[in-house]
Amino acid sequence: EGQSDPPGATSDDGDMAVELRLGSHAPYTTGVARRLPRTSSMPFVAILGAGPLGGALAYALAARGRFDEVRLIDPEKTLAAGKALDILQSGPVDGYSTRVSGSASLDAATGAWVTLLADPIQPDPLAHLTELHRRSPGAVIVCADAGHQMVLARAVATGAVPPDRLLGSAPA
Repeated sequence: EGQSDPPGATSDDGDMAVELRLGSHAPYTTGVARRLPRTSSMPFVAILGAGPLGGALAYALAARGRFDEVRLIDPEKTLAAGKALDILQSGPVDGYSTRVSGSASLDAATGAWVTLLADPIQPDPLAHLTELHRRSPGAVIVCADAGHQMVLARAVATGAVPPDRLLGSAPA
């Protein structure tokens, strides 16, 4: 008693135990919960923009394994496909198996559970957000670029996207 099972051990009720971690190095050590039942991951996240921010987000989400697939979408298809391949190939070295793909078409975002906007949206950002919401009405749209502050405000003010479907990380 007092010892926790190793990660991947099966508990008495048959659930897989997973060790909680803060970051990638410090085990979760409070006495509240040392093990959680393994839950299924979400189908996929779509990341619009394969620039430095989009690439970093794609790698971090793939490595965390919370989604079955990470889809990078960028009008420059070779950029999205190249970054996706780089991230996919680092999986065996870094210990993850999340599928990663690249596309130039916004169709790849249809049905996403979460959509991340990582690059500035041109030419009409509000129409872009409306189209993303139409393709995946249940998805949360996260505006991760600092330049998305005005887009978020306009989307909420005009009712283009319900406020409970929008998150932003832009400073106010």
